[in-house]
Amino acid sequence: MSFKKFFSLFLVLICVLIPGYSIAKTRIVIVSATYGAGHNSAAQSIQNLVREQHSDEEVGIKILKLEDYVIGGFGPLTSKGFDWVYQYTPWAYETIWQAVVGTAEHRESAGEIPQPIFDKEKFYEALKAESPDLIVTTHHISAHLLISLRETGRISHRVKFAWLDTDWVVGKKFFDLISKGVDMTFIAHPELHRVRQELGIPLERMRVTGPPLNPAVFSSFSEDDRIEFLENFLQAPDHTKSGFEDQQTFVNGVIKKQGTHFYRLDPSVTTVTLTSGRAGIGDYTRIFKGLVHVARERKIPLQVIAVCAANEKNFKSLSRYYRDELAAGRMNGITLVATGLMDPAKVIRSVRSSVASIGKSGVQTPFEAIMMGVINVSGKYIGGQERVAAEAYDRLNLALTFEKKEEEQVGQKLFDLLSDPVRMKKMRDAQDFARENYRPDLIQKYFSDEISRVESEGHPEFAPQGVEPPTLGIQALNKRLCSILSRKN
Repeated sequence: MSFKKFFSLFLVLICVLIPGYSIAKTRIVIVSATYGAGHNSAAQSIQNLVREQHSDEEVGIKILKLEDYVIGGFGPLTSKGFDWVYQYTPWAYETIWQAVVGTAEHRESAGEIPQPIFDKEKFYEALKAESPDLIVTTHHISAHLLISLRETGRISHRVKFAWLDTDWVVGKKFFDLISKGVDMTFIAHPELHRVRQELGIPLERMRVTGPPLNPAVFSSFSEDDRIEFLENFLQAPDHTKSGFEDQQTFVNGVIKKQGTHFYRLDPSVTTVTLTSGRAGIGDYTRIFKGLVHVARERKIPLQVIAVCAANEKNFKSLSRYYRDELAAGRMNGITLVATGLMDPAKVIRSVRSSVASIGKSGVQTPFEAIMMGVINVSGKYIGGQERVAAEAYDRLNLALTFEKKEEEQVGQKLFDLLSDPVRMKKMRDAQDFARENYRPDLIQKYFSDEISRVESEGHPEFAPQGVEPPTLGIQALNKRLCSILSRKN
């Protein structure tokens, strides 16, 4: 064996023996955020899509959380504060959102946008420690930070950035600049694709994929499955977590402890599911009153599944209202089941068993209903991107929307739609078009192509040469050797 071959094998052995580095393994970092459940859900879905085609030995995946890089270590506080503002002062959320996106109006690139809340240096050090070949983010702020780091020469252009746009914002420069600054944007609907194309973003840097959704949305669910699910909706032991101290479920006037009850819902009765995120946003009692009023007026038997999640106020208010109406003899033909937190897969089955789901606006939950062919009725409780998404759904006939002050009119809106064949066809056609353009396989293809590129070209240097001071130590030397070898191979 020649000295050259022997030395190459020696270097390979070093790369293999020292933990944390591999010639073959492609390294992917996914940056998520707990500022809204959709970002984490999308991040997990991306990981699942990659794992369907690539093993742990082929691809290393690390998920970072944006809130871990808040200045001063106040990430958990900002996350809880976001939830509080989101639920109790939506007008403040709208003000904050408008202020944030407004910072882009006189900028030429996303990298120029100021970002006073997050510690860019700490974020950079976390990324550098992973030395990824590819970074994908599900939040616009982390996408903005990545672009800024690249434009200031901290991250090599050979390290590719992808952004899964979980929002549906048209006409805001902040989001358009992010699309211009990343290498790939995955977006929800052809309308957004068209608008950004008109702004000069190349077609090859955008894919209409829709947001990755819970696989349960697409699992087989026949009419027999629907009947079985409703007939066995509550059975002992029930695995629903109420989120309240005594884990209760309210069934037609009686509060029952978990694991002690069995209740059959009627598959032949019009079923509606109320589900509005983990905070149970909205006044469920006002919505329920409106549904009951129209059902009585039109003599339509009705059963409502109300997933109150962590909102105990909604649970108690609904229970009290139903009991009072039942005592007055005004609940004939009306069934109410109110629960706390429910397993996501069970929530999806509830929605699939219903003619409509009613809840807060957003992208993820309404899109799930659309993919399942269920009417979605979205409350515009929150400002910012949530309101923008609701307006887009309304404009494209994908969903019904309502303002908070219209909660008691939701029943009228829904039953008017159900009784109008022309409007129903229009909505079904719009939903069919959205389903035709739901292409998570394009996300998979993008990652497979990028993984192949890394395998062919070798691991890119994370930081361009000369930008950072040299790092001493055996792992740094080993990383450099591995990078050289992978490019040669």
